[in-house]
Amino acid sequence: TLSGREGDSKVFSVVLKRSINGDYVDYQKTAVTTVISSPLLNVQTSVNGSSDYTSHVGDTLQYVVRYTNDSNFTLTGLTLTAKLEGNMYDLATVDPRIGFYDSSSKIISWNSTVVPDFNSLKPRATGTVIFSVKLKSSANSNSVRALIQLVTENVPDSIDADKVSTTDDVITKITSQPSFRQTLYYNDPAFGSSGPFPPKANQDTALTVHWQITNPGNSLSGTKIVATLPQGVTWKNVVSVGSGQAQPTFNKNTSQVTWSIGSLPSGIGSDGSSPYELAFQVVVKPSTTQVGQSVIVLSNPTLSGVDSFTNQNIAVNGLNLLTTSTVDRPNEGVVQ
Repeated sequence: TLSGREGDSKVFSVVLKRSINGDYVDYQKTAVTTVISSPLLNVQTSVNGSSDYTSHVGDTLQYVVRYTNDSNFTLTGLTLTAKLEGNMYDLATVDPRIGFYDSSSKIISWNSTVVPDFNSLKPRATGTVIFSVKLKSSANSNSVRALIQLVTENVPDSIDADKVSTTDDVITKITSQPSFRQTLYYNDPAFGSSGPFPPKANQDTALTVHWQITNPGNSLSGTKIVATLPQGVTWKNVVSVGSGQAQPTFNKNTSQVTWSIGSLPSGIGSDGSSPYELAFQVVVKPSTTQVGQSVIVLSNPTLSGVDSFTNQNIAVNGLNLLTTSTVDRPNEGVVQ
């Protein structure tokens, strides 16, 4: 790939060296010079309105291809193609609009039968074509690629070439989609139970929260989960984490529980590996004003981190946990 200004000369040289008594000396040498000039054709592609769009699983990608004749010639018999590469494309959802999609080659094409400009594209003329395709809902790759090419073999007489063409190589990064699952137990298999259930006003009941993290996509850095204990809920400082995983912390001033994981590798919780898991206990002491209601045990849980491939900030928000959310005593958590 050559880059530079109009008129710049680029020199390629090749030297064949020969070993004589252990020293290499030039044996044959050749060089060639090429001069950079403006391309006759140009294509520029945007994805969802951006030249550098970062997508996510399940996303719909809309490609807009802008073509331009930058020459002083009228170019005829043009064909535009878009080849889709990457196993994250859901090819059953390809919408070529006015183009034709060949599913065997994964190529969308446009010619003069659907784009009249391609029959005779005048100097400085420009136009656009559009197509779209969805990404799969589960990640097994971190990017997709669309290779766009505009070409004609009807070359003006003054040009020494067998065709005129231009390409645009469009790579779209796919950001991670980690997830965390929350479960709440009254009688936890490891920690047991303590206090009345359903909860009773002015009495302590211990409940156990489990967080499980899976990450089928890219690795993350600075990963953490933060949640808040509302009034009437206290931290019991009874925790259990997987081997080698960080311990959570509790800030009394903000009533926030923070599990700072740091680096979250790709594939955690998928392909047969175990998810990262934390379990901790809290104590709920309802007031008399909460009788007949469920009580919020944990509020605003958020998983965050930075995708190591796309450098995007990731934030996944979870639901509040209620006393009626217990998996072992479902819908029994109304305060008595």
